[in-house]
Formats: sequence, structure tokens, C-alpha cells
Amino acid sequence: MRPIKYIVALTDDEVTRLKNILKDKKTNQTIKKRSLILPDAYINHGETHQRKEIARYNHVAPRP
Repeated sequence: MRPIKYIVALTDDEVTRLKNILKDKKTNQTIKKRSLILPDAYINHGETHQRKEIARYNHVAPRP
């Protein structure tokens, strides 16, 4: 297993902002997908997921 390349640490305000972005109807699809991915990569969110798992959950292609 590869080590985590980038550690994602979000504050409570940032998590709330991401949720608000997802609720907004004017937000484009690219931003919505990114807003879905960040909480899954968040290290203090509970269990950490691998890049491939996050990509599969959110229906996006993993980056090499």
C-alpha cells in the first residue's frame, strides 16, 4: 500500500462550506464532484479510504 501523498485536513467551517456547495443548484458538476471527494479524503472523518476506493464511490477516474 502506498503512503498517503497529500493529507487532507478540513476544519468544521470547511466541511460546512462543502455541504453548502453540494446543496446549491447553481454549482457546476465539476465543483460538485470535487466537493464530494474531499470529505472522503479527509483524514479525521473516521476511516481513511484509498484513492481507488474514493474514485469508485464517487464515479470518477483515479489519478495515477
